[in-house]
Amino acid sequence: MHIGSVIRKLRKERKMTLLELSQKSGVALGSLSRIENGKMPGTVKSHESICKVLDITLPELYIQLPSSKRT
Repeated sequence: MHIGSVIRKLRKERKMTLLELSQKSGVALGSLSRIENGKMPGTVKSHESICKVLDITLPELYIQLPSSKRT
């Protein structure tokens, strides 16, 4: 599992579309799509923006990654 898979799972749990997350977080729709599809990891800044919208902390996002992806 990569960071994008975690973000997608959390977004869907909140019944939010990719467009809604993009608009609320300020992360470009194309970038968000590439993050969710594992084509790019995104930046800490984009992760922070996404976390604010998903109402979680950055550590709560990262803890959901397998330990090999956190190092």
